[in-house]
Amino acid sequence: MTDPAPIQIDRDLPEAILADAPAAAVAALVRASGGVWLRGRPEDFPRAPDGTPNGAPEGWSAGDDRRAIPTDPAQGQVIVAEAEGQAGLVCRTGLHGGMVLTDLAPGRAITLAVVWHPHRTEPARTLLCLNPSAAGGAYLFLSHGEDGFNLKDTAEQAVLTVPDARRDGAPARMLVVSAGPSGLALWQDGGSVVRAPAEMDPLPARADLFIGCRSQRRGLAKTLGASLIREVIVLPGQQALSDESGPALAALGAHFRWGL
Repeated sequence: MTDPAPIQIDRDLPEAILADAPAAAVAALVRASGGVWLRGRPEDFPRAPDGTPNGAPEGWSAGDDRRAIPTDPAQGQVIVAEAEGQAGLVCRTGLHGGMVLTDLAPGRAITLAVVWHPHRTEPARTLLCLNPSAAGGAYLFLSHGEDGFNLKDTAEQAVLTVPDARRDGAPARMLVVSAGPSGLALWQDGGSVVRAPAEMDPLPARADLFIGCRSQRRGLAKTLGASLIREVIVLPGQQALSDESGPALAALGAHFRWGL
């Protein structure tokens, strides 16, 4: 008995059913905003020229000319974990092993997204921090602690505290935050957007995004927790959480649900 001939249909498949559609939508979103996407792939963490498998990475490449680099206190103690074709930045309680993406132009508003894996027992503490490139000035940080998630402008124009809706066994988690003239907002793992309305001062003209830490300062051990940070997405000029049904949050949510 011979195998039947395969059925062929000369039609384009809808984009929504393609396996790489969520990633393509996020890539288009990043390009349109002039943003940055640090993805969780081993090839995006270039190693030192000696090729040592467990050597500290030189940075975290966004696939173009943008790259996050180890902070000054983290030199020699940045760790990247790799498994099954995926990779991420390992953060350890009380130890400075973070990276920084320098010289961003936030614009009037900014949206930041982070995909991360929590530690079994330890809080993540600082996940992201947007710090003015110039000395001084207030900064914006996203942290995870015993009381949940905190998104705070250190000028205290707006503070947002959201309980942690962690689901045991979830393979990854995603937080999206936005800051702009109308205040702060946070979206957690596909839930509803939570807002802190406020009249905010303009964002700095140039800023540095710290990943897993808050600044180039040594110490600050209480702000350094445990997690695995797998992706970071920066969308300058975007207040994506202002419209829960808009294309930006739809793209990020689809990537979280299907693309990870």
